[in-house]
Amino acid sequence: AVPAFFVEDNCSMLGLCTDGLAHIENADWVVLVCMAFNDGDSASCMLRSTIANLKPHQKMSRIPGVRSTLWKKEALCRSTMDAHHLPALLVSPIAPLCWTLPSQYDSFAGVISALSGKRRWIFKSLGPSSVSGQSGARIQVLSGDTEVSLKHMQMYQHQAAIVQEMIEEPLLVDGFHVSIRAYVLVTSTSPLRVYWHQEGLVYFRQDEASGFKKIHNRRWFFAQLRQYLARHHGDNAEEKAFSSMEQAIVKCFLVSESSLAVFYGGLAKNPNENLYRCNHCFQLLGVDLILNKTLDATVVEINGQPDMRESTKKDGWASNTIKATAIEEMFKLLFASEEAAPQLAIALEYLKRHVGLEDISCHKEDMLCLTREDLEYMLATVRQNRARGNFLQIYPSISGEVYDSLVKDLSHSSKARSPYAMLMRSHKHKEADDFAIRQRWRDTHDTTVLHGILTSLEHFFEAKALDNTQQLRDLAAFGKVQPLKEVMPAPVQVVEERVKARPESNDQTEPTMPAQEPIERQQEKDTGKEDFVDSLVGNVFGGAAPDKTRQCVKEPSVLKHLSSLSVTPGKLVPRFSSTNTSYLATVANEINMVHVAAQTAHCRTEVRLNTMQGTNQPFNWSLSVGDNYINILVVSLEHTEAWMVNRYVVNVHRQALTEHELRFDESQPHEVCYLPQDCDLKVYTELPCGITHLSSRSWSQYNKDQESLSACQNAYTPGRWVLPCTKCLSRETCFWREAKWLARECRYVLLSREKMAQCMRDKKLLFIGDSTVRGMMFSLIEKVNGSLHTWNKAHAIRSYQLPMNASFGFSYYPQFWLPKAKQPVFDRALHLLLKTQVPLNNDGRTVLVIGGVQWLSSHHIQVVEKALRKANLSKVTVVVKMHGSGFNQPVPGVIYNNLAKTRKLLHRHRLMLNASLQTGFIPIDTFSMTLPRHKHYIYGRCACHFHTVVVLDEHGNPVPDRTESPIPGIRYHIDGPVNSFYTDLMASEVCRREGIT
Repeated sequence: AVPAFFVEDNCSMLGLCTDGLAHIENADWVVLVCMAFNDGDSASCMLRSTIANLKPHQKMSRIPGVRSTLWKKEALCRSTMDAHHLPALLVSPIAPLCWTLPSQYDSFAGVISALSGKRRWIFKSLGPSSVSGQSGARIQVLSGDTEVSLKHMQMYQHQAAIVQEMIEEPLLVDGFHVSIRAYVLVTSTSPLRVYWHQEGLVYFRQDEASGFKKIHNRRWFFAQLRQYLARHHGDNAEEKAFSSMEQAIVKCFLVSESSLAVFYGGLAKNPNENLYRCNHCFQLLGVDLILNKTLDATVVEINGQPDMRESTKKDGWASNTIKATAIEEMFKLLFASEEAAPQLAIALEYLKRHVGLEDISCHKEDMLCLTREDLEYMLATVRQNRARGNFLQIYPSISGEVYDSLVKDLSHSSKARSPYAMLMRSHKHKEADDFAIRQRWRDTHDTTVLHGILTSLEHFFEAKALDNTQQLRDLAAFGKVQPLKEVMPAPVQVVEERVKARPESNDQTEPTMPAQEPIERQQEKDTGKEDFVDSLVGNVFGGAAPDKTRQCVKEPSVLKHLSSLSVTPGKLVPRFSSTNTSYLATVANEINMVHVAAQTAHCRTEVRLNTMQGTNQPFNWSLSVGDNYINILVVSLEHTEAWMVNRYVVNVHRQALTEHELRFDESQPHEVCYLPQDCDLKVYTELPCGITHLSSRSWSQYNKDQESLSACQNAYTPGRWVLPCTKCLSRETCFWREAKWLARECRYVLLSREKMAQCMRDKKLLFIGDSTVRGMMFSLIEKVNGSLHTWNKAHAIRSYQLPMNASFGFSYYPQFWLPKAKQPVFDRALHLLLKTQVPLNNDGRTVLVIGGVQWLSSHHIQVVEKALRKANLSKVTVVVKMHGSGFNQPVPGVIYNNLAKTRKLLHRHRLMLNASLQTGFIPIDTFSMTLPRHKHYIYGRCACHFHTVVVLDEHGNPVPDRTESPIPGIRYHIDGPVNSFYTDLMASEVCRREGIT
């Protein structure tokens, strides 16, 4: 049996008050289980002087400082709010916005005012039950959009409470709110080591009107939650949800490490000695989390002493099983004794080129020199992980890379908030020897220093277990840790200083203090406290390092201003002035992308383009034809989330291809030219590029020759863009309004509008694909009907009926905006489209058009053939719109097809063309048509739309505003010569097969 003391809050019950605590110090015990609602903040369980003198084999179930950092509601609120400004947490904060009332009421009221009452807030009273750490605090949900709610809020100017932002769109299980209790075991805080039990509890709760109270007899295991998520949210949902919870828990402890380490330092007898790290401490905590609809987790409370007593209630069997297992496995983990040194030695051998051992093999080129304390930590990690049972080690872990950006932020902040700097500001150690403490703290490696090597070690042990030779070779090259050289330059500098300071002889002389001042002292002298905030503000979302060349000030009067703004290529009109917020820039049609760069005048503000989220970096912007309004937002990061304080607008007008084109006069001599491919996207190595001379005949004679050619036998006969120019070598003399897609040895036969309408009578045309196929459909409706009175951005199944008994159906595919688990597979989407359009004739009266920009493949051709055969529709006419040009510009948030990827796309295109012909489908070669004119797209960030919708008034004149709803008197026109031609070609080929020419 393990000798143990159990200390309760009322220590007199066990005779363990002052005398009893002194007895603990002298007793030969192994584990102390503290059941008081305190930790090292007071002496309820152990005298503070005793904690630093525990024997190597002794452990206590309290981590000093946890209560004042994470356990108390106001402590968790303070710790997480302090971390809200960290760049890595701006997008996905670990906890809701939170304030402690009444002390922070004015700050909270300011946020309420700024947000215009759009959000709801949960008020949790801090009564006696909250102070003791127990549940049962009164909960009230209020919003700032009614006078009644505002009056209730004002009551908290004089009441102790915590106010948290209510989670937007929380996950509901069978219509009920749920909270998740995870049992988390922390066995080290600096460096961090965290486990969570793989079984926990899911509590069903009442609605907000009832204060989210737990519902009696309604709780689940984690296993039941996993099954529910997989069944209702997709196969990957449970993995995403539990991974999100795991990461939120780890991040909570990462951001709290420095505060806990300072608490340990306060327990040391002498700061010149080995600073206390509480290797004897562990704590089992109950972490309460909430998931939202996108399965992102948020930590809402941390209970430092979860109720682990056996429940006598009928519904308590589930929690009893989990609690008993967790307690038993916790002690097995804590007292694991399996040998670990040989395994650790082998792992470190793989990393030896970059890691040294202090006082044994520490060299200048080493990234890091491990101390004795580091090795003890690593040995304990190996031992505990092998005896963890159902506890899962979530830090360090093989997925440690997900914390790289946060570790980077914490490392950057370490100079201003390091335990050394904070301890030196404390009264207790202000007389201590500064250099000695600085050196000692440097030798005490925290998680930010060891993160890279700890992650590599986990990868090594995983590869070893799986016998993954290649992964071991990669680790031997230190590939997993090498990038952190840029993240953590301090350890390298520390190693160099140690090597320089090491005496050449064996004399026991003390190393002399380097001539360079301590880093922390330099910082206080040169830049002061505010550099910590500046380093974070300069690096939102953890991407690049702060711009050292940026000139900024901290004067409040310039908070809303930009200091510079440029659009390249292009010239701003009027010339940039920080007080002017509206500009125009005009570029030629061949300019289809601009580079936007802006800097703010104030050091605590940053730039965003068009959205509050993003990076502070210069931005490439894809230009549509016509006006492109770019919003440059000035955002302040002085609050818990980015606030927009000003907006600059730049309208970049990209001229139309024919905007300054002269009227074409056929009587004048013109050269016949063609465009085989664009020189900026030279896909065909065997062809020339640019506008090239084609024929010595005049333009008019060339057209007459074309009319005498025989008709092409199909729509996929190869063609090329031919156009007249005064001189082919002079691009500006060309007439793009006259450009034609012409076959080389035959002529395409395009139907008149009358014959096209005749052909489409009594037909059902079904379109499935993306917005480019939708553009073809609306263009065909306009051609057949003579006008277009309805248009919308349909992203679902839609049907349209024309007067001549022609009907059109459309289904958007692929539905990329949905999570992958919820995206319908192609055959399912096709089945639903066919089902909504019944009855369908199994002949040429039914036409199916499939395709899109670049998602279609030969596999889809086979799927269509199989689906139609299964639906007894094998004789319908099928048209395949082939790939189209697009995604050829390096703009953020959009995939980028460089030259190599475009050539691979050409190969896929040829395979798909052959597959279409083999199945008897009609291919429309939109890839060959759009690739040479890839710069002639009309709109869209994808640079793939060769059509646009123009709104016309009752007189046929374009109106500036576009609407998606049918309005009496309003008509629409699908504009775009490239889209218009391949729509005509498609319709004419369908009708030719019906005998209509």
